[in-house]
Amino acid sequence: MVEQCGRAGGASNKTEFMISNPRSRKAVFALSLNALFFGLSWLPFRALESMGLHALWSTAIAYAGVVLLITLAQPLAWQWLLGNAALCLLMVASGVTNVAFNWAVTTGDVVRVVLLFYLMPEIGRAHV
Repeated sequence: MVEQCGRAGGASNKTEFMISNPRSRKAVFALSLNALFFGLSWLPFRALESMGLHALWSTAIAYAGVVLLITLAQPLAWQWLLGNAALCLLMVASGVTNVAFNWAVTTGDVVRVVLLFYLMPEIGRAHV
């Protein structure tokens, strides 16, 4: 999956890594794009909060829009989703996490919220 590439002539100790599998490149791109959107998602929520729309309402409206789009694009997705209890649990947990994040970035310091949000799994692991 990850292939090691040295410099020509071997004069340098530095090692460069490149992703050789095209599927891996797509995965890295998708994760990077997700991180970009996730990292910038607080901007519209903060703007909507300053205009008087609470973060919980703006999150509910965003989720309702996504549910509508999925329902229109893939109506059979609901049968598959409701037939898989673990996926339903994951969906609910992800939604609650996203609501908590959106609420936190509109009411708190963005840098602290994002830092704590990303460190939470590690903090939880340290206390187990």
